[in-house]
Formats: sequence, C-alpha cells, structure tokens
Amino acid sequence: MEITTTSAKATQNFGEKIGHSLIKKREVEAAELGRATILTLSGELGSGKTTFVQGLAKGLGLTTRLVSPTFVMVKEYPLTNTKFKLFLHLDLYQVQSEADLAGIDWTEILTNPSNLVVIEWPEVIKVLLPKTVQEFLFRVNKDDTHTIAYPHIYLNLLNHLSS
Repeated sequence: MEITTTSAKATQNFGEKIGHSLIKKREVEAAELGRATILTLSGELGSGKTTFVQGLAKGLGLTTRLVSPTFVMVKEYPLTNTKFKLFLHLDLYQVQSEADLAGIDWTEILTNPSNLVVIEWPEVIKVLLPKTVQEFLFRVNKDDTHTIAYPHIYLNLLNHLSS
C-alpha cells in the first residue's frame, strides 16, 4: 500500500493515524505477541522518516516533541494508557558496522512484548531483526511530494479510523 503526502503536516498526520492504529492493533494482539512490535523506516535523507515518527508519537499519546536520535542512537519514551509501555526510537544513520552497536541490549529491545520499536536506517542491522518487522519505505518524488509504502495490515485499521 502507498500514500503520497504533499507536506510535512500531511506526513505527520499519516504517522499519527499509524500510531492510533498501532494502539488498536496492539489491543487485539496483546496476548499473542511474544516479542516487540518493530517498524523499520527506510528511505533517503529528507524523505520524511523523522516527521512521520513525530506524528506516530502523537498518535501514541506522547506530548514530547521528538527529534531524531542520530547522535545518541536510541531514545526511550514511556507510554501510558496503552498496552505498549515503552516507545524506542532508533536512528542508525551514523552506524557503519555492528561494532558501533556495542552496548545496546538488542535482546531486551526486540523481544520485550511491551516495547514499540521504530528504527530509522535499519539496513545495517537487518540480520538481527525478526522477519515480522513492519517495513515502511519513504521516497521523495520529483514534484517534492513524498510517497510512503506501508504494510497492507494497516489498510483495514486506517479505514476503520476514518469512519
């Protein structure tokens, strides 16, 4: 599935809808998951990944303004009023090899079912990720709009939120 956004606000709004749908999806699947819910965001620099995450966080009920954690790699935000307890935002843009990731407890991050993990620039750690990650692909179009390809599982949830 794909959506084209024409502004940063539209990208944030789409992220917010995904945040709302994640809460709804999580309520349905909470008992079934034995791992974290993981979203990966791939795309060129400036394609809207962090803008999307800002909207996603709003949809999860966070009021803190998110900035990309490029230089710290991981930022954690506690969540309330949802089955998710922790939102982890990872930005791996600066990572050159797995050695750069030393000190991060991947087992805890990826397997704790109360974690919602969003990873920008996931390419360097693809081998560590389970096959069940939800991939979002971002691209900038020639007319300066942005296209976001998103997993099919969100189609019904997004339609439900619209009605």
